[in-house]
Amino acid sequence: MSRIDHSELIKSLSASQFISGEDLANRFGVSRTAIAKQIKLLQDNGVDIFSVHRSGYRLNNEIDLLDAVTLLPELINKDKSLLHIESLIDSTNDYVKERVTNLSDGFVCLAQGQKKGRGRQGKRWVSPFGSNIYLSMKWHFELGFQSLSGLSLAIGVATVRTIKPFVALPVTLKWPNDVYIDGKKVSGTLVEVSGNSDGSCDAIIGIGLNVNMGESKEIDQPWTDLTKNSQKLINKNTLAATFINNLRQTVAQFSSEGLAPFVEEWEDHDHFRDKPIFIVNGKNQYQCIARGISPTGALLVDVAEGDKTVRKELFGGEISVKTA
Repeated sequence: MSRIDHSELIKSLSASQFISGEDLANRFGVSRTAIAKQIKLLQDNGVDIFSVHRSGYRLNNEIDLLDAVTLLPELINKDKSLLHIESLIDSTNDYVKERVTNLSDGFVCLAQGQKKGRGRQGKRWVSPFGSNIYLSMKWHFELGFQSLSGLSLAIGVATVRTIKPFVALPVTLKWPNDVYIDGKKVSGTLVEVSGNSDGSCDAIIGIGLNVNMGESKEIDQPWTDLTKNSQKLINKNTLAATFINNLRQTVAQFSSEGLAPFVEEWEDHDHFRDKPIFIVNGKNQYQCIARGISPTGALLVDVAEGDKTVRKELFGGEISVKTA
């Protein structure tokens, strides 16, 4: 049986008229049962497809798919080998991780949808097909793990630079890896590292950016997307190209200069600056006051200890931050 490309299957559907399962089967060289199975898979991954007996299938709304032919001309680096677009995969981070030693710096994998998208601390990242931007980028760091301190914060700055032109509401950064619009999460970053702790390493930088999420009951925190907050028409390919350009420039600068060039801009968008917060570490929780970040990306907090206030530096790992 031929492998059905889900992006091509979506392109064969329209919101204006039905197409029969038989016509789709002939087009892809598979059985009608195979078409029905793939339609069901797309529906399970968030695609709103009508299915009517004797009429066939059609989309409820047209879908803005990522397309390399459209996207590549808008990239600063137009090297085709540095861009790959998948239809529906487990996760873009897994795709890059499996091939990391053979990929060049700045390689980006985009996906129309993810079946097993994940965020920080193993949490699921809801990734409906054709709705948002899911990408992972590879970058090699010669100085090893220690040179990555603060990388997710720099990525947050690149994300803010990408989305601020679309929204009038406040765009803020929550340490260490989230971006908010008007107090609701719109983007998150997951950095995974492969290599030796005492030698060079490869960073896989995974990012989810909500563009046109629609409705979702699967997310357990306040969230939003660009479409809900923008008065501009969003072209997802142009947005993705701008995002990739910003990310490549940001990580290249971070690789040579560290976090220092980004600290001031990060603090300008600090979601918790000078506010009371709770620090959660496993079953332990305590209240403190957020005081920005250190030059190496640690969260600075003031903690009351007896009759004194002590300034502490907190690093990532299993620490979570929430509103007090």
